[in-house]
Parts: sequence; structure tokens; C-alpha cells
Amino acid sequence: MSCLRCTMTPGTVREGRDNPIVTIEAGNVEIRGGGFFARYLVDRATHTCWLIAYRSQSPMECCDARWVPAVAAFVTRENDATCARRFAR
Repeated sequence: MSCLRCTMTPGTVREGRDNPIVTIEAGNVEIRGGGFFARYLVDRATHTCWLIAYRSQSPMECCDARWVPAVAAFVTRENDATCARRFAR
């Protein structure tokens, strides 16, 4: 069972050798009067990024996720040029 009300260190990275999913701790967020932890998720196999807070998850542009230094190291398919082309359309 995962911990819902945890105190974790923002920027902490969890990755497995054979698992394409990387989680990066984002920090505590206030949701409905409770403090819960948020994290970024990068799927290196599908090149998708997510923001997870409490029990909610939302896809996000990996180009936006690159602004978080701890996340940028794992967003390898996007760079300044590819992000500029994507948003120029």
C-alpha cells in the first residue's frame, strides 16, 4: 500500500533498472484540507509525462515538465528545438 500522507523530499528520484517508469517527488500539496504529496512520472518507453497528486493523475506536456530540473534529466526525447516546433503549430 502506498503512503498518502507522507513527508518526502522534493527532487527524490525513484527508478528501476528494468522499469521504464521514473517518479520524481514534487512536494506537499493541499487538497481538500489535507496535505498530500505530489510527484511527476516520466514513462521512458512511451515518452509521456504525468503529474500525480493524491489519487489524481493528469497527463502533462513533457516540454513543460523539462522546466523541473530533476525531471529534465529523464525527458530525453524533447529538447528546445522539438518543444519550439511542437508549440509553433
